[in-house]
Amino acid sequence: MSLVLDFPHALGSGLIMSSDRDLSSARSDCAALILDFDHALSRFRSDSLLSSLTGSARRVEFPLFCAPLFDLYDLMFAATSGRFTPTVADSLLRMGYGHVYGWLGDEPVVWGRDVWRDDGEPNVLYSSRPVHLDFGAAGKGYLVDLLHMIVGDDCMINAAGDIFMSGGGTVALENPWNVEQAVGIVRVPHNAAVCASSPARRHWTALNTAQEVHHIVDATTSENPHDVAATWTLVRSEDTQFPTAWADALGTALFFCDPNSLLLPSIPRFEFARLLSTKNAQQSNNWPGEFFVK
Repeated sequence: MSLVLDFPHALGSGLIMSSDRDLSSARSDCAALILDFDHALSRFRSDSLLSSLTGSARRVEFPLFCAPLFDLYDLMFAATSGRFTPTVADSLLRMGYGHVYGWLGDEPVVWGRDVWRDDGEPNVLYSSRPVHLDFGAAGKGYLVDLLHMIVGDDCMINAAGDIFMSGGGTVALENPWNVEQAVGIVRVPHNAAVCASSPARRHWTALNTAQEVHHIVDATTSENPHDVAATWTLVRSEDTQFPTAWADALGTALFFCDPNSLLLPSIPRFEFARLLSTKNAQQSNNWPGEFFVK
């Protein structure tokens, strides 16, 4: 694949599309979607729809394309007993990740109680008080899926490690202890997504505690999980309309959930690999890849 469309500022981390066919006619539609997505769901923008929930807004209507993402969060919240939730934003802000717009309360915000949806309005969020939300655990992957719907098949879309591949290919698994190295490979089948998750590129020292922290948080404890160093998840298009979003979400969940606990009728079929902090590796029976071992 040699013909490329790049959006270097998409969601703050950049996004690249490549194909054997000319994608230039889709550039304007893709750029418009990226802008609409960011304006709707970025918690880093004071003018986003999401940030309006941190102030006086108690009902916010999002674009219709947000409804399936909210569905995913409902399902993952239930599957993980509340560990995976957009209300994790409170914990991230207290750790120093992002600017606090509006009010940051003392009581934890609970998805489905303090902020909720109505069955008749799937793209609307209601709140009982000012709330901060973060849809980053699946949002980037979801944007990849939406962009794939615009450009069609015969393409690869890479959003900083959240990858959808129409034609398949081999992807290196980044070493979480040395990002210049690979610790293995995965052979991605046709029409599938693979997503990588690791604190290696997103960690900082918290100002209030002087502790080293990162962006993956168990919402039930408001703490970083420390037993897992990196995860990789693979989801096929045949199992869901949004394979990259689900791979993205499951990659985060595997930091604080046992893989077997995610084998549920509500969750699409997935394959995974993960590296523990002890440098031991785990993978599902049908994971199409391998780790390099000495």
